[in-house]
Amino acid sequence: MVPLALMLVAAITALTATALLQMRRDALASAREASANLALTLERSIARNLQLHEASMRHALDAMRNPAVMALAPSLRQRVLFGAFNEGEDIGALLVADAQGRLILDSRHWPPRAVNLADRDYFIAQRDLGQSAVYLSRPFQPRLVPDNPTSIALSLRVPGPDGQFAGIVASTLRLEYFRKLFAGVALGEGGALALMRHDGTILMRRPLDASLIGRTVPTTPAFAPMLREPHGELIAAGTVDGIRRLYSFRRVDGFPLTIVVGRAMDDVLAVWRTRAWWFAGLVMAMNLAIVTLAISLARQWRRRLAVEAHLRWLADTDGLTGLGSRRALDEIADREWRRSRREVRPLSLLMIDVDYFKQFNDRYGHVAGDDALAAVGKCVRQQLRRAGDYAGRYGGEEFAVLLPGTDAARAAAIAEAVRASVLALGIENAGSPFGRISVSVGVVTEGNGSASPVYPDLRAFFRAADEALYRAKRAGRNRVLSLRAADSPA
Repeated sequence: MVPLALMLVAAITALTATALLQMRRDALASAREASANLALTLERSIARNLQLHEASMRHALDAMRNPAVMALAPSLRQRVLFGAFNEGEDIGALLVADAQGRLILDSRHWPPRAVNLADRDYFIAQRDLGQSAVYLSRPFQPRLVPDNPTSIALSLRVPGPDGQFAGIVASTLRLEYFRKLFAGVALGEGGALALMRHDGTILMRRPLDASLIGRTVPTTPAFAPMLREPHGELIAAGTVDGIRRLYSFRRVDGFPLTIVVGRAMDDVLAVWRTRAWWFAGLVMAMNLAIVTLAISLARQWRRRLAVEAHLRWLADTDGLTGLGSRRALDEIADREWRRSRREVRPLSLLMIDVDYFKQFNDRYGHVAGDDALAAVGKCVRQQLRRAGDYAGRYGGEEFAVLLPGTDAARAAAIAEAVRASVLALGIENAGSPFGRISVSVGVVTEGNGSASPVYPDLRAFFRAADEALYRAKRAGRNRVLSLRAADSPA
Protein backbone atom coordinates (compact mmCIF):
# COMPACT_ATOMS: atom_id res chain seq x y z
CA MET A 1 0.00 0.00 0.00
CA VAL A 2 2.80 2.43 0.88
CA PRO A 3 4.61 1.77 -2.45
CA LEU A 4 1.34 2.49 -4.28
CA ALA A 5 0.97 5.70 -2.27
CA LEU A 6 4.52 6.69 -3.14
CA MET A 7 3.81 5.99 -6.81
CA LEU A 8 0.68 8.16 -6.55
CA VAL A 9 2.68 10.91 -4.83
CA ALA A 10 5.35 10.69 -7.55
CA ALA A 11 2.68 10.87 -10.26
CA ILE A 12 0.98 13.88 -8.63
CA THR A 13 4.34 15.60 -8.17
CA ALA A 14 5.33 14.91 -11.78
CA LEU A 15 2.01 16.20 -13.10
CA THR A 16 2.26 19.30 -10.92
CA ALA A 17 5.84 19.94 -12.03
CA THR A 18 4.77 19.53 -15.66
CA ALA A 19 1.88 21.95 -15.16
CA LEU A 20 4.12 24.48 -13.42
CA LEU A 21 6.72 24.25 -16.18
CA GLN A 22 3.99 24.80 -18.76
CA MET A 23 2.69 27.78 -16.78
CA ARG A 24 6.23 29.17 -16.71
CA ARG A 25 6.56 28.69 -20.47
CA ASP A 26 3.20 30.43 -20.92
CA ALA A 27 4.31 33.35 -18.73
CA LEU A 28 7.50 33.72 -20.77
CA ALA A 29 5.59 33.43 -24.05
CA SER A 30 3.14 36.12 -22.93
CA ALA A 31 6.00 38.40 -21.87
CA ARG A 32 7.80 37.76 -25.17
CA GLU A 33 4.69 38.67 -27.14
CA ALA A 34 4.05 41.82 -25.09
CA SER A 35 7.69 42.92 -25.33
CA ALA A 36 7.82 42.24 -29.07
CA ASN A 37 4.63 44.25 -29.60
CA LEU A 38 5.98 47.11 -27.50
CA ALA A 39 9.28 47.08 -29.40
CA LEU A 40 7.34 47.17 -32.67
CA THR A 41 5.20 50.10 -31.49
CA LEU A 42 8.22 52.10 -30.34
CA GLU A 43 10.14 51.25 -33.52
CA ARG A 44 7.31 52.50 -35.72
CA SER A 45 6.94 55.72 -33.72
CA ILE A 46 10.68 56.45 -33.89
CA ALA A 47 10.90 55.47 -37.56
CA ARG A 48 8.02 57.79 -38.49
CA ASN A 49 9.66 60.70 -36.68
CA LEU A 50 13.06 60.11 -38.25
CA GLN A 51 11.49 59.62 -41.67
CA LEU A 52 9.88 63.06 -41.33
CA HIS A 53 13.31 64.50 -40.61
CA GLU A 54 14.77 62.72 -43.63
CA ALA A 55 11.91 63.89 -45.84
CA SER A 56 12.43 67.48 -44.67
CA MET A 57 16.15 67.26 -45.47
CA ARG A 58 15.54 65.81 -48.93
CA HIS A 59 12.89 68.45 -49.61
CA ALA A 60 15.36 71.19 -48.64
CA LEU A 61 18.09 69.57 -50.75
CA ASP A 62 15.82 69.41 -53.81
CA ALA A 63 14.58 72.97 -53.29
CA MET A 64 18.15 74.30 -53.04
CA ARG A 65 18.79 72.99 -56.55
CA ASN A 66 15.98 75.16 -57.92
CA PRO A 67 17.36 78.63 -58.84
CA ALA A 68 13.87 80.12 -58.60
CA VAL A 69 13.56 79.08 -54.97
CA MET A 70 16.96 80.40 -54.08
CA ALA A 71 16.06 83.73 -55.76
CA LEU A 72 13.04 84.26 -53.48
CA ALA A 73 13.02 86.79 -50.69
CA PRO A 74 14.65 85.35 -47.54
CA SER A 75 11.44 85.04 -45.53
CA LEU A 76 9.58 83.33 -48.37
CA ARG A 77 12.58 81.15 -49.18
CA GLN A 78 12.71 80.00 -45.54
CA ARG A 79 9.09 78.87 -45.74
CA VAL A 80 9.63 77.04 -49.03
CA LEU A 81 12.83 75.34 -47.89
CA PHE A 82 11.84 74.37 -44.40
CA GLY A 83 8.05 74.24 -44.56
CA ALA A 84 6.52 72.94 -41.33
CA PHE A 85 9.81 71.52 -40.03
CA ASN A 86 9.90 73.91 -37.07
CA GLU A 87 6.55 72.66 -35.80
CA GLY A 88 6.49 70.06 -33.02
CA GLU A 89 8.20 69.39 -29.70
CA ASP A 90 11.87 68.64 -29.28
CA ILE A 91 12.66 69.62 -32.86
CA GLY A 92 16.09 71.18 -33.17
CA ALA A 93 16.95 72.89 -36.44
CA LEU A 94 17.33 72.06 -40.09
CA LEU A 95 20.73 73.34 -41.19
CA VAL A 96 22.65 73.63 -44.44
CA ALA A 97 26.44 73.98 -44.28
CA ASP A 98 28.97 74.51 -47.06
CA ALA A 99 32.02 72.35 -47.73
CA GLN A 100 33.94 74.16 -44.96
CA GLY A 101 31.21 73.58 -42.39
CA ARG A 102 29.89 77.16 -42.32
CA LEU A 103 26.12 77.55 -42.01
CA ILE A 104 24.52 78.97 -45.12
CA LEU A 105 20.89 78.17 -44.26
CA ASP A 106 19.22 77.84 -40.85
CA SER A 107 15.57 76.93 -40.29
CA ARG A 108 15.57 78.86 -37.01
CA HIS A 109 17.29 82.10 -38.07
CA TRP A 110 17.90 84.40 -40.96
CA PRO A 111 20.61 85.23 -41.50
CA PRO A 112 22.11 81.91 -40.37
CA ARG A 113 23.77 81.79 -37.00
CA ALA A 114 27.53 82.05 -37.03
CA VAL A 115 28.67 78.53 -36.25
CA ASN A 116 30.89 75.97 -37.94
CA LEU A 117 29.93 72.27 -38.13
CA ALA A 118 33.17 70.96 -39.59
CA ASP A 119 34.09 69.19 -36.35
CA ARG A 120 30.78 67.32 -36.01
CA ASP A 121 30.73 63.61 -36.79
CA TYR A 122 27.64 64.02 -38.98
CA PHE A 123 29.61 66.52 -41.14
CA ILE A 124 32.80 64.45 -41.25
CA ALA A 125 30.92 61.27 -42.16
CA GLN A 126 29.18 62.89 -45.14
CA ARG A 127 32.37 64.53 -46.32
CA ASP A 128 34.14 61.15 -46.33
CA LEU A 129 31.16 58.93 -47.27
CA GLY A 130 30.91 59.82 -50.94
CA GLN A 131 27.24 58.81 -51.26
CA SER A 132 23.86 60.34 -50.47
CA ALA A 133 22.96 58.12 -47.50
CA VAL A 134 21.48 59.36 -44.24
CA TYR A 135 23.93 59.46 -41.37
CA LEU A 136 22.74 59.44 -37.75
CA SER A 137 25.14 61.09 -35.33
CA ARG A 138 26.31 60.34 -31.84
CA PRO A 139 24.73 62.48 -29.07
CA PHE A 140 26.20 65.99 -28.79
CA GLN A 141 25.65 69.31 -27.02
CA PRO A 142 24.41 71.93 -29.56
CA ARG A 143 26.29 75.19 -29.79
CA LEU A 144 23.29 77.03 -31.20
CA VAL A 145 20.87 76.71 -28.24
CA PRO A 146 21.34 78.48 -24.91
CA ASP A 147 20.30 75.57 -22.67
CA ASN A 148 22.35 73.08 -24.74
CA PRO A 149 19.89 70.12 -24.70
CA THR A 150 21.62 66.90 -25.73
CA SER A 151 20.67 66.12 -29.32
CA ILE A 152 21.36 63.91 -32.29
CA ALA A 153 21.52 64.90 -35.95
CA LEU A 154 20.65 63.28 -39.25
CA SER A 155 22.64 64.48 -42.23
CA LEU A 156 22.66 64.19 -46.01
CA ARG A 157 25.54 64.98 -48.35
CA VAL A 158 25.13 67.99 -50.67
CA PRO A 159 26.84 67.18 -53.99
CA GLY A 160 28.38 69.91 -56.15
CA PRO A 161 27.87 70.26 -59.94
CA ASP A 162 30.51 67.66 -60.68
CA GLY A 163 29.59 65.44 -57.70
CA GLN A 164 32.21 66.77 -55.34
CA PHE A 165 31.38 67.37 -51.70
CA ALA A 166 29.63 70.73 -51.39
CA GLY A 167 28.35 70.54 -47.82
CA ILE A 168 25.57 68.91 -45.81
CA VAL A 169 21.92 69.19 -44.90
CA ALA A 170 21.41 68.30 -41.24
CA SER A 171 18.35 67.95 -39.03
CA THR A 172 18.72 67.92 -35.24
CA LEU A 173 16.43 66.24 -32.69
CA ARG A 174 16.58 66.64 -28.94
CA LEU A 175 16.99 63.38 -26.99
CA GLU A 176 14.20 64.65 -24.75
CA TYR A 177 11.85 63.29 -27.42
CA PHE A 178 13.01 59.72 -26.71
CA ARG A 179 12.93 60.27 -22.93
CA LYS A 180 9.29 61.34 -23.09
CA LEU A 181 8.48 58.45 -25.40
CA PHE A 182 10.04 55.96 -22.99
CA ALA A 183 8.46 57.56 -19.92
CA GLY A 184 4.97 56.65 -21.11
CA VAL A 185 5.71 52.91 -21.20
CA ALA A 186 4.75 50.60 -18.30
CA LEU A 187 7.47 47.98 -17.85
CA GLY A 188 7.50 46.95 -14.21
CA GLU A 189 9.97 47.81 -11.49
CA GLY A 190 12.97 46.11 -13.06
CA GLY A 191 12.17 46.92 -16.69
CA ALA A 192 14.48 48.79 -19.05
CA LEU A 193 14.31 50.48 -22.45
CA ALA A 194 17.20 51.47 -24.64
CA LEU A 195 17.77 53.05 -28.02
CA MET A 196 21.25 52.60 -29.43
CA ARG A 197 23.19 52.94 -32.60
CA HIS A 198 24.59 49.86 -34.30
CA ASP A 199 28.03 50.60 -32.90
CA GLY A 200 26.63 50.17 -29.38
CA THR A 201 26.31 53.88 -28.57
CA ILE A 202 23.43 54.53 -26.19
CA LEU A 203 21.15 57.39 -27.29
CA MET A 204 18.55 56.97 -24.56
CA ARG A 205 17.88 54.59 -21.71
CA ARG A 206 15.24 54.01 -19.11
CA PRO A 207 15.89 54.15 -16.21
CA LEU A 208 17.76 57.28 -17.21
CA ASP A 209 21.42 57.62 -16.27
CA ALA A 210 22.85 60.74 -17.92
CA SER A 211 26.37 59.35 -17.66
CA LEU A 212 25.40 56.52 -20.03
CA ILE A 213 24.06 58.72 -22.83
CA GLY A 214 26.59 58.75 -25.66
CA ARG A 215 28.57 55.95 -24.09
CA THR A 216 29.43 52.93 -26.22
CA VAL A 217 28.60 49.74 -24.36
CA PRO A 218 30.97 46.81 -25.02
CA THR A 219 29.22 44.18 -27.13
CA THR A 220 29.17 40.89 -25.22
CA PRO A 221 28.44 37.59 -27.01
CA ALA A 222 25.01 37.52 -25.34
CA PHE A 223 24.02 40.92 -26.74
CA ALA A 224 25.74 40.65 -30.14
CA PRO A 225 22.50 39.56 -31.91
CA MET A 226 20.92 42.92 -31.02
CA LEU A 227 23.32 44.75 -33.32
CA ARG A 228 23.36 42.04 -35.98
CA GLU A 229 19.80 40.77 -36.38
CA PRO A 230 16.76 42.81 -37.53
CA HIS A 231 14.73 41.63 -34.55
CA GLY A 232 14.71 38.92 -31.92
CA GLU A 233 14.79 38.15 -28.23
CA LEU A 234 17.18 36.86 -25.61
CA ILE A 235 17.51 36.38 -21.86
CA ALA A 236 20.64 37.81 -20.27
CA ALA A 237 21.94 39.92 -17.40
CA GLY A 238 22.13 43.62 -18.22
CA THR A 239 25.63 44.93 -18.94
CA VAL A 240 24.86 48.13 -17.01
CA ASP A 241 23.03 46.94 -13.88
CA GLY A 242 23.38 43.14 -14.01
CA ILE A 243 19.61 42.57 -13.76
CA ARG A 244 18.53 39.44 -15.60
CA ARG A 245 15.92 40.35 -18.18
CA LEU A 246 13.94 39.08 -21.12
CA TYR A 247 14.97 41.35 -23.99
CA SER A 248 13.04 41.97 -27.21
CA PHE A 249 14.86 44.08 -29.78
CA ARG A 250 13.97 45.52 -33.15
CA ARG A 251 15.93 47.49 -35.74
CA VAL A 252 14.43 50.89 -36.60
CA ASP A 253 13.40 50.65 -40.24
CA GLY A 254 15.74 52.61 -42.50
CA PHE A 255 18.08 53.82 -39.75
CA PRO A 256 21.11 52.38 -37.94
CA LEU A 257 19.24 52.16 -34.64
CA THR A 258 17.91 49.35 -32.49
CA ILE A 259 15.14 49.67 -29.91
CA VAL A 260 15.50 47.31 -26.94
CA VAL A 261 12.70 46.39 -24.52
CA GLY A 262 13.81 44.58 -21.37
CA ARG A 263 11.47 43.05 -18.78
CA ALA A 264 13.04 41.85 -15.54
CA MET A 265 12.69 38.09 -15.15
CA ASP A 266 11.58 38.70 -11.56
CA ASP A 267 8.68 40.77 -12.92
CA VAL A 268 7.90 38.36 -15.75
CA LEU A 269 7.73 35.38 -13.40
CA ALA A 270 6.34 37.13 -10.29
CA VAL A 271 2.77 35.87 -10.73
CA TRP A 272 4.01 32.43 -11.79
CA ARG A 273 6.25 32.18 -8.71
CA THR A 274 3.36 33.07 -6.40
CA ARG A 275 1.18 30.42 -8.02
CA ALA A 276 4.03 27.93 -8.04
CA TRP A 277 4.58 28.32 -4.29
CA TRP A 278 0.86 28.00 -3.71
CA PHE A 279 0.60 24.90 -5.87
CA ALA A 280 3.75 23.40 -4.36
CA GLY A 281 2.43 23.92 -0.84
CA LEU A 282 -0.92 22.42 -1.74
CA VAL A 283 0.66 19.41 -3.44
CA MET A 284 3.09 18.87 -0.55
CA ALA A 285 0.19 18.94 1.92
CA MET A 286 -1.81 16.56 -0.26
CA ASN A 287 1.17 14.23 -0.71
CA LEU A 288 1.83 14.28 3.03
CA ALA A 289 -1.81 13.42 3.67
CA ILE A 290 -1.66 10.57 1.14
CA VAL A 291 1.54 9.12 2.62
CA THR A 292 0.25 9.50 6.18
CA LEU A 293 -3.03 7.82 5.27
CA ALA A 294 -1.18 5.07 3.40
CA ILE A 295 1.12 4.42 6.36
CA SER A 296 -1.87 4.33 8.71
CA LEU A 297 -3.79 1.96 6.43
CA ALA A 298 -0.67 -0.17 5.93
CA ARG A 299 -0.24 -0.50 9.69
CA GLN A 300 -3.88 -1.44 10.08
CA TRP A 301 -3.54 -3.88 7.21
CA ARG A 302 -0.42 -5.44 8.74
CA ARG A 303 -2.14 -5.73 12.11
CA ARG A 304 -5.12 -7.34 10.42
CA LEU A 305 -2.89 -9.74 8.50
CA ALA A 306 -1.04 -10.57 11.70
CA VAL A 307 -4.33 -11.26 13.50
CA GLU A 308 -5.59 -13.34 10.57
CA ALA A 309 -2.30 -15.22 10.41
CA HIS A 310 -2.47 -15.89 14.13
CA LEU A 311 -6.06 -17.06 13.82
CA ARG A 312 -5.07 -19.30 10.92
CA TRP A 313 -2.20 -20.64 13.00
CA LEU A 314 -4.57 -21.31 15.87
CA ALA A 315 -6.96 -23.05 13.49
CA ASP A 316 -4.21 -25.03 11.75
CA THR A 317 -2.07 -25.88 14.78
CA ASP A 318 -2.68 -28.17 17.68
CA GLY A 319 -2.02 -26.09 20.76
CA LEU A 320 -0.66 -28.94 22.84
CA THR A 321 1.79 -30.62 20.46
CA GLY A 322 2.55 -27.84 17.98
CA LEU A 323 1.67 -30.19 15.12
CA GLY A 324 -1.06 -29.53 12.58
CA SER A 325 -4.70 -29.55 13.62
CA ARG A 326 -7.19 -32.09 12.35
CA ARG A 327 -8.73 -29.47 10.04
CA ALA A 328 -5.36 -28.56 8.52
CA LEU A 329 -4.44 -32.23 8.23
CA ASP A 330 -7.63 -32.97 6.29
CA GLU A 331 -7.01 -30.05 3.88
CA ILE A 332 -3.40 -31.03 3.19
CA ALA A 333 -4.31 -34.70 2.85
CA ASP A 334 -6.93 -33.86 0.23
CA ARG A 335 -4.47 -31.66 -1.69
CA GLU A 336 -1.65 -34.20 -1.60
CA TRP A 337 -4.01 -37.05 -2.55
CA ARG A 338 -5.13 -35.22 -5.70
CA ARG A 339 -1.56 -34.24 -6.48
CA SER A 340 -0.42 -37.87 -6.10
CA ARG A 341 -3.09 -39.02 -8.51
CA ARG A 342 -2.32 -36.22 -10.99
CA GLU A 343 1.47 -36.66 -10.98
CA VAL A 344 1.40 -40.46 -10.50
CA ARG A 345 3.81 -40.46 -7.59
CA PRO A 346 3.68 -42.26 -4.23
CA LEU A 347 2.01 -40.89 -1.12
CA SER A 348 2.53 -42.59 2.23
CA LEU A 349 0.53 -42.17 5.43
CA LEU A 350 1.56 -43.03 8.98
CA MET A 351 -1.09 -43.46 11.65
CA ILE A 352 0.51 -43.28 15.12
CA ASP A 353 -1.14 -44.12 18.43
CA VAL A 354 0.33 -43.87 21.95
CA ASP A 355 0.14 -47.32 23.59
CA TYR A 356 -1.74 -47.73 26.88
CA PHE A 357 -2.33 -43.99 27.10
CA LYS A 358 -5.60 -44.32 29.07
CA GLN A 359 -3.76 -46.23 31.77
CA PHE A 360 -1.03 -43.53 31.75
CA ASN A 361 -3.61 -40.78 32.24
CA ASP A 362 -5.38 -42.71 34.99
CA ARG A 363 -2.14 -43.32 36.88
CA TYR A 364 -0.21 -40.08 36.31
CA GLY A 365 -2.97 -37.55 35.65
CA HIS A 366 -3.96 -35.41 32.69
CA VAL A 367 -1.15 -32.89 33.11
CA ALA A 368 1.42 -35.65 32.79
CA GLY A 369 -0.61 -37.03 29.88
CA ASP A 370 -0.44 -33.68 28.11
CA ASP A 371 3.31 -33.50 28.69
CA ALA A 372 3.71 -37.00 27.26
CA LEU A 373 1.69 -36.14 24.15
CA ALA A 374 3.76 -32.98 23.62
CA ALA A 375 6.96 -35.04 23.87
CA VAL A 376 5.62 -37.60 21.38
CA GLY A 377 4.62 -34.78 19.00
CA LYS A 378 8.18 -33.41 19.20
CA CYS A 379 9.62 -36.84 18.34
CA VAL A 380 7.31 -37.10 15.35
CA ARG A 381 8.25 -33.61 14.13
CA GLN A 382 11.98 -34.29 14.48
CA GLN A 383 11.83 -37.28 12.13
CA LEU A 384 10.39 -35.26 9.25
CA ARG A 385 13.25 -34.02 7.05
CA ARG A 386 11.53 -32.66 3.95
CA ALA A 387 9.48 -29.52 3.51
CA GLY A 388 6.49 -31.39 2.07
CA ASP A 389 6.21 -33.85 4.96
CA TYR A 390 3.37 -32.97 7.31
CA ALA A 391 2.38 -34.24 10.75
CA GLY A 392 -0.87 -33.53 12.58
CA ARG A 393 -2.75 -34.55 15.65
CA TYR A 394 -5.52 -36.81 14.44
CA GLY A 395 -7.40 -36.99 17.71
CA GLY A 396 -6.71 -37.76 21.37
CA GLU A 397 -3.45 -39.71 21.53
CA GLU A 398 -3.45 -40.44 17.80
CA PHE A 399 -1.22 -38.70 15.19
CA ALA A 400 -1.03 -38.84 11.38
CA VAL A 401 1.95 -38.16 9.12
CA LEU A 402 1.67 -37.46 5.37
CA LEU A 403 4.78 -38.25 3.31
CA PRO A 404 4.39 -37.03 -0.32
CA GLY A 405 6.74 -38.68 -2.82
CA THR A 406 7.75 -41.33 -0.29
CA ASP A 407 7.59 -45.04 -1.15
CA ALA A 408 6.58 -47.83 1.22
CA ALA A 409 10.12 -48.78 2.27
CA ARG A 410 11.11 -45.20 3.11
CA ALA A 411 7.81 -44.65 4.92
CA ALA A 412 8.38 -47.77 7.03
CA ALA A 413 11.87 -46.54 7.92
CA ILE A 414 10.52 -43.16 9.05
CA ALA A 415 7.81 -44.91 11.07
CA GLU A 416 10.42 -47.05 12.77
CA ALA A 417 12.50 -43.96 13.56
CA VAL A 418 9.46 -42.35 15.18
CA ARG A 419 8.72 -45.45 17.22
CA ALA A 420 12.31 -45.79 18.40
CA SER A 421 12.67 -42.10 19.30
CA VAL A 422 9.47 -42.17 21.38
CA LEU A 423 10.62 -45.27 23.21
CA ALA A 424 13.99 -43.62 23.80
CA LEU A 425 12.26 -40.78 25.68
CA GLY A 426 12.05 -43.18 28.61
CA ILE A 427 8.83 -41.65 29.95
CA GLU A 428 7.64 -44.05 32.67
CA ASN A 429 4.34 -45.87 32.11
CA ALA A 430 3.72 -48.49 34.75
CA GLY A 431 0.49 -49.45 33.00
CA SER A 432 2.43 -50.68 29.95
CA PRO A 433 4.23 -54.02 29.69
CA PHE A 434 7.13 -52.03 28.23
CA GLY A 435 7.37 -49.90 31.37
CA ARG A 436 7.49 -46.66 29.39
CA ILE A 437 5.65 -44.66 26.77
CA SER A 438 5.64 -46.32 23.33
CA VAL A 439 3.74 -45.95 20.07
CA SER A 440 2.29 -48.24 17.45
CA VAL A 441 2.47 -47.15 13.80
CA GLY A 442 0.41 -48.23 10.80
CA VAL A 443 1.86 -47.48 7.35
CA VAL A 444 0.12 -47.43 3.96
CA THR A 445 1.33 -46.20 0.57
CA GLU A 446 -0.66 -45.10 -2.48
CA GLY A 447 0.86 -45.52 -5.96
CA ASN A 448 3.93 -47.40 -4.85
CA GLY A 449 5.64 -47.84 -8.25
CA SER A 450 2.39 -48.35 -10.15
CA ALA A 451 0.30 -46.06 -12.30
CA SER A 452 -2.85 -47.92 -11.24
CA PRO A 453 -4.60 -46.52 -8.10
CA VAL A 454 -4.28 -48.68 -5.01
CA TYR A 455 -7.10 -47.06 -3.07
CA PRO A 456 -10.31 -45.76 -4.64
CA ASP A 457 -10.37 -42.55 -2.63
CA LEU A 458 -8.86 -40.68 0.32
CA ARG A 459 -11.29 -42.15 2.85
CA ALA A 460 -10.24 -45.66 1.82
CA PHE A 461 -6.61 -44.57 2.15
CA PHE A 462 -7.15 -43.44 5.75
CA ARG A 463 -9.22 -46.55 6.58
CA ALA A 464 -6.31 -48.67 5.38
CA ALA A 465 -3.91 -46.74 7.63
CA ASP A 466 -6.30 -47.25 10.56
CA GLU A 467 -6.40 -50.96 9.75
CA ALA A 468 -2.60 -51.12 9.71
CA LEU A 469 -2.50 -49.35 13.10
CA TYR A 470 -5.14 -51.72 14.49
CA ARG A 471 -3.12 -54.74 13.35
CA ALA A 472 0.05 -53.29 14.91
CA LYS A 473 -1.74 -52.95 18.24
CA ARG A 474 -3.28 -56.40 17.97
CA ALA A 475 0.17 -57.81 17.24
CA GLY A 476 1.42 -56.56 20.61
CA ARG A 477 1.90 -52.74 20.23
CA ASN A 478 5.22 -50.85 20.19
CA ARG A 479 5.75 -51.77 16.58
CA VAL A 480 5.41 -50.65 12.94
CA LEU A 481 3.12 -52.46 10.55
CA SER A 482 3.02 -51.71 6.83
CA LEU A 483 -0.19 -52.72 5.09
CA ARG A 484 0.03 -53.88 1.50
CA ALA A 485 -2.77 -53.19 -0.94
CA ALA A 486 -3.77 -56.84 -0.99
CA ASP A 487 -4.19 -56.75 2.79
CA SER A 488 -6.31 -53.60 2.77
CA PRO A 489 -9.87 -53.86 4.06
CA ALA A 490 -12.57 -54.04 1.41
